[in-house]
Amino acid sequence: FRNPQSDIPPEFSYQTWETALMQAAQLAQRERFVLILDEFTYVMQADSEVPSIIQKVWDHHLQQSNIFLILTGSLAGIIQRAALDYRAPLYGRATARLKLQPLPFGALTRFLPQMSTEQRVAIYAMAGGIPAYIKRFDDSLTVRENMYERLLSPANVMLSDAVFLLGEQLNDPRNYMAIIETIAAGYHQLTDIARMAGMSPNHVTKYLAVLRELGYVQRIVPATVRHPERSKKGRYVISDPYLRFYYRFLQPHLGEIEYGRIKRVVDYLETHLVDYIGAHTFEELCREWINIKVDLAGFPFLPERVGSFWSRQRRWTL
Repeated sequence: FRNPQSDIPPEFSYQTWETALMQAAQLAQRERFVLILDEFTYVMQADSEVPSIIQKVWDHHLQQSNIFLILTGSLAGIIQRAALDYRAPLYGRATARLKLQPLPFGALTRFLPQMSTEQRVAIYAMAGGIPAYIKRFDDSLTVRENMYERLLSPANVMLSDAVFLLGEQLNDPRNYMAIIETIAAGYHQLTDIARMAGMSPNHVTKYLAVLRELGYVQRIVPATVRHPERSKKGRYVISDPYLRFYYRFLQPHLGEIEYGRIKRVVDYLETHLVDYIGAHTFEELCREWINIKVDLAGFPFLPERVGSFWSRQRRWTL
């Protein structure tokens, strides 16, 4: 179709990717033309040659045109590894890489307007700021009712998405899962993680670097440390709220959920959820509140670092 404003017959399809991209290059000769390939990860899974085809057309035609090419995907690791990494077809050709961040806690008010702040905090502890997960919950129900009817429903993708995310994006997913499970179980020092995961510290360090790059894990140090990158007080924590909740509460009880012992799991969740929120979610929301205040000029000074504090004299737990 030479006129992008014209109606496209529903049965229309380009014969090849190269033909479609050449058409885009032609349309972009005279004016700015935006081309968005949404969920590019699924495109690559269907045809692994597409990044190479884009490279060929880009180098010979698209680069000199007025095209604005956007590749999007929910599995960032696959795009990075298959298209943008060194030796990948599109290496060095991206002009910008944007990572869409989860929604802040305040956004839950629009999704769950009938819930109290306390109830929204509980939902945030389970789903984080991922809209697809937040929309699984019903603000006309209590938190317990939501856990029973929504969270632990066999149809809820939250019961399987964690394994899918790691399995699709990473090589050796079992090792990554073992590391995340170990951190979720309360082991945060590198040596402890390696020992409990059954790996050498050198191997664990490499896996942790990938998890940190994907935003699933972070290394934290006391906020008062002047040189955090050199500090030996570093601890690894799961920064993704959903993954942290999944490996702390859902994954250990998948067997009971599959057998239909939902009430038993809900009772366990209800018993431990408040302590869990106090150890994880509340601290995160406090840091978020401080950063918002700073942005709104609500602080009389500009904080150098916002974080937690612990020492040998004061026990700190996650």
